[in-house]
Amino acid sequence: MKASNRIGSWLTTAVVLGLVTSIVHAEDAEITALRGRLDTAQMLGKSGIAAALKGRKPTGTRSVNVDALLRAVEQGSGEARSLAWARSTTVDGEDTAQATDRTFSFDRRSSRVMLRDARGYAAASKNRASDTALIAKSRPVLEALGATSDETKIVIRSLMAQDKEGNGARAQAREIARKVMVTREIAGIPVEGDGVVLTYTADGSLRKVSGVWHPIDFDKSRLSTESTDTQVSEGALKRIEDESLKSRLGISAAGKVKIRTVFVPVDGGDGRTVLVPEGRVEVPVTGRQAPMTMVLDFAL
Repeated sequence: MKASNRIGSWLTTAVVLGLVTSIVHAEDAEITALRGRLDTAQMLGKSGIAAALKGRKPTGTRSVNVDALLRAVEQGSGEARSLAWARSTTVDGEDTAQATDRTFSFDRRSSRVMLRDARGYAAASKNRASDTALIAKSRPVLEALGATSDETKIVIRSLMAQDKEGNGARAQAREIARKVMVTREIAGIPVEGDGVVLTYTADGSLRKVSGVWHPIDFDKSRLSTESTDTQVSEGALKRIEDESLKSRLGISAAGKVKIRTVFVPVDGGDGRTVLVPEGRVEVPVTGRQAPMTMVLDFAL
């Protein structure tokens, strides 16, 4: 090889190596900058989880009682007597039931529950049920799903409708339904994926139940981690780095990077569902149309 070719090859290699080095340094600098933007208010490591569960660690197995669930649905709908449910179970493990105007299903594989009432909301009276009354009506349904009061977080929302007048103008909005939105927590730590919505007429008659609520074996669950707070935050930054968001969407220069600790239902074998802790990091990124948030998971 001629000397000039060797020199040219060496220069090319040096330029490439220099470019790679500069990219790595830029990425390292960006990750370092993210440390100053971490929001760890909902992040729990080993000591935080232990403190949260102290005196509040659940035991035993939560399971779904379909018979009790159908009775609770009847009570919530204001029925004076039991309905004649036509019951069946599919080969895939889905419990179904039908009664006048109502269809019900519970899929034991996905833990998804669904109740639909064809009567809708039009027949509701103007006597508005209180939030307290709606929560009290919802409790038997939640208990039949295996949801205890200390595991549920409840928010109530109104469903509004707005009709058109004869002249085309819109009438004043009116409340046609109330939604009791229930999420699951263990000692204040969210259980990801579990939640149900119970929809009532304005006067408090149950019309719909929809959502997922896993039967959890708490004795077999891993409600702890060996990761310290520092290791959790470093794990979140490592997850961002591994995902290479910078080359695809670009990390936004503004906004907090939120780290959360959650419990996740997983298959524990032998038909059991157990909980394990996982981390979630929310990263503000710049999309093509508008700023958005990318959620990444990482092990604890």
